[in-house]
Amino acid sequence: MYDRTILITAAHAAGIENSHQLAQAAGVSVPTAWRVWTGRTSPRFPIAARIAAAVNISITDVYGTAAA
Repeated sequence: MYDRTILITAAHAAGIENSHQLAQAAGVSVPTAWRVWTGRTSPRFPIAARIAAAVNISITDVYGTAAA
C-alpha cells in the first residue's frame, strides 16, 4: 500500500520541498505530482518508478510492503 510519508521524507532528504519540485525532478505533470504528494492517489508503476528515482528510493519503498 502506498504511504506518502515515505515519499515526503525521501523527497525532503533529496532537497525536494513540494509537489511542484517533485514534478520537475521526476518529469511528471504538476497535477500528478500533487495527487501523489497529497495522498489523493497512489502512483501507477511508471509514475512510481520516476518518482522513486527522483527521490533516491526503490520502487518497493514507494508502495511499502503489503500485510499478509
